[in-house]
Amino acid sequence: MGVQRHKRRRCCHNLLRPKIANGVCGSAHGQGFASAPTTNLCADGSTPATSGEGPWTWECEGINGGLPASCSASNAINGVCGDFTTALCSVGTNTTLSLSGTNWVWSCQGIHGGNNASCSAAGLSRITLVTNGNSRGSITLYNNKLYLPRSANSVPHNPQLLDVVNLANNAVSQINLGTPIHRGGIMEHNGRLYIPWYNASTKVSYLDVVNTANNAVSTMQLSAPRVGTAMAEYNNKLYITYGTSNQYAATLGDNNSVLAVVDTTNNALSQINLGVADNRLSVIVHNNKLYMPRTTALDILDLSDGSVSTIALGTGNGGTNAVIHDNKLYMGITFNSILSVLRLPPPH
Repeated sequence: MGVQRHKRRRCCHNLLRPKIANGVCGSAHGQGFASAPTTNLCADGSTPATSGEGPWTWECEGINGGLPASCSASNAINGVCGDFTTALCSVGTNTTLSLSGTNWVWSCQGIHGGNNASCSAAGLSRITLVTNGNSRGSITLYNNKLYLPRSANSVPHNPQLLDVVNLANNAVSQINLGTPIHRGGIMEHNGRLYIPWYNASTKVSYLDVVNTANNAVSTMQLSAPRVGTAMAEYNNKLYITYGTSNQYAATLGDNNSVLAVVDTTNNALSQINLGVADNRLSVIVHNNKLYMPRTTALDILDLSDGSVSTIALGTGNGGTNAVIHDNKLYMGITFNSILSVLRLPPPH
């Protein structure tokens, strides 16, 4: 009996001991605020003093010897739009950029519950060239000016004038190239503009040379009966595709089997026979080689020794328009949904 009474007293004594509980942060913990929070600091409803000027910290005390909880809240920072030129947002993360009407629009998201900022910047604008212009098929940029060959009337594909747009003030002027004729390509080199063209009546090809310093126009005759619009410059020489098919096919670069080579230092003219007549609308310089993709193959001119080699690409894998990026040649064919990509070897 004595033992049983002792066990009962021990049991009841344990039940009377106070319960120990650690402190618990309130819902304000981990949130963002514009100023120090004053409510919902601790789960038990207590409001201890906060410290700091943002972020803020406080402690929620435990009960009956329980451990305190360390709590904090961050500054709520509003998103701020950037200047668009260097950054979309100066504060916060930008959302997807889209064009709405003529403006770019996006948002800069706030941080820690801060407000989002709605942003916009000028996007699409227009420059009125002339009211009676027609057929601008090419464009080039030099010394903050745009140059666009165009026809002077409603007849397409016969540029006679060269529109000049001064990008400093969008002022538009013209340079008269002379006879209205098919001019499709334009390239700048050392302050001169080179524009190949073809006279269907005399069946002679020419190259207009425009000195941008004084807008003087001179013309040199090319030795081929047709001239193309695909051009590239390397080591002060212009490489221009041309061939012997009908007028418009040739001026568009079709069926060209020869390269015209113009030394821009003295206007000396030579030519390189490419062999097969085919569509060549692109001439690209890369690693001392000239790449000329065509319908089913790729012609490569080694500029160090003048040798021409050909890589068969297979039907539908060639291209008439091309660009090189990251040591890869991207080739597309007009009216074709395929874009062929050829990885180029290193210099060897």
